[in-house]
Amino acid sequence: MQLSVIAKDERNERLKKNGCLINNIMYRPEVLTSKEAHGVDLLIVCLKYNALSDALEDIKQIVDVMLVYL
Repeated sequence: MQLSVIAKDERNERLKKNGCLINNIMYRPEVLTSKEAHGVDLLIVCLKYNALSDALEDIKQIVDVMLVYL
């Protein structure tokens, strides 16, 4: 199993360069763009509520959902 973090722009570069410090432990996860993460088996979305609208396009690109309206 592989765990990756999806981020774009300056956050992507910062995570690749500096890693992520959690409880005084430095983690260096694989950092992908939404395009690189296209087709993942499982996507867990964790963000602040007001960031959801900005993230929706990235989420759609990752999961490649085709909406069908009946």
